[in-house]
Amino acid sequence: MCDKDDDEGPGLEELDDEFNSLLLNLDDYEENEVSLPEGLDLNQVMEKLRSETPLSPLQYECNEIISKISEFRLEHFAKQEISKLSQLLNESKTSDTGQVVSQDLGIFFSKVHTHANSLDFRMQCLKLFKNETSDSIAHTRNCFNISVEIRKFVLAKKAKKVQLVTKSLSKSTITVLVLDM
Repeated sequence: MCDKDDDEGPGLEELDDEFNSLLLNLDDYEENEVSLPEGLDLNQVMEKLRSETPLSPLQYECNEIISKISEFRLEHFAKQEISKLSQLLNESKTSDTGQVVSQDLGIFFSKVHTHANSLDFRMQCLKLFKNETSDSIAHTRNCFNISVEIRKFVLAKKAKKVQLVTKSLSKSTITVLVLDM
């Protein structure tokens, strides 16, 4: 607990101001010049996440949430994810052919995992479902799965840019010793 006379650390008023500014930024939709790439169909992504024959309460809830997602907020979320994933890919080392160096691939996925568990990602999810009256595991599941589909799309586009390299392997002779018993 804090005393009123305690000058070390922020006061409650300062924390309230920080929280209020954070809440005000929930409606900040500046896109930082990011646009959705050609070929990314968010409607198709949403249909992919929908359970055709829901068997559990979670699947029913996820389907209901998917049907209510605002297209504007979904597009904003997708742009934020594409921006972040592109930044992470650009930080990765690539070979002359455009391939991500294998030892750096693990680091890339580690950074993706860190991002998916970050407060920033959580805030983006809350923005995506801003009009919902509650936040459940179904919201988190949908948000994460949308992010995964976007990541697959970004990685597939990166893979298309990789130049094919053909190398011929030297021919080897194998000697087989057969023992007759």
